[in-house]
Amino acid sequence: MVYSIIILKVAKGVGDSSYSLYLFHKFSLVILSMIFKKLGLTDFGYIFAILLVIRSIITGHLCYIFLDKPMDKLLFRYKNKRAISYA
Repeated sequence: MVYSIIILKVAKGVGDSSYSLYLFHKFSLVILSMIFKKLGLTDFGYIFAILLVIRSIITGHLCYIFLDKPMDKLLFRYKNKRAISYA
């Protein structure tokens, strides 16, 4: 039961941040692959790919938390302020 709740929360978090993931995954993948190449970590195949995907998801979610949510709040406040001033 607890495991199901955790899975649902993770799925909801990834779903909420999916647009940020879509926008930022390419930058994340390119930068991380360059870093991994310099460190010589590209020879591990599947592990390399899994690390890139996990890091891309984390980067997209962080962009959602620190960019999208604050901008949504700001725009919502601005929109409501304009609607009130016209009334």
